[in-house]
Amino acid sequence: MAGYARSYSFPSKPHPTVENFEDHLIRIKSSAEATSSSASSVCTNLDNINNLQESTNGLIQLASFKQALALEQGKSWAVELLDGSLRLMDAVELPRTLQHL
Repeated sequence: MAGYARSYSFPSKPHPTVENFEDHLIRIKSSAEATSSSASSVCTNLDNINNLQESTNGLIQLASFKQALALEQGKSWAVELLDGSLRLMDAVELPRTLQHL
């Protein structure tokens, strides 16, 4: 009996939504390392957080993400991920609310 090697074909490039999320995450990390507290820097950081939130929403809408989350439902890392996402969304919403007062 001849042996068969199983071949898995993975995409060579991540989904554009995943790339977008990673780009925004890198921007957030870079801005966190900067020490400037000027008004324009704060506005840029808030924009970066807003963009990260929007890309997180896009990531959550991916079918592959939903499938992976369903398989891992109830596991501590999945719960922590969702909890962190909700806290991030709340943190972004507060400055928006204050801005409109």
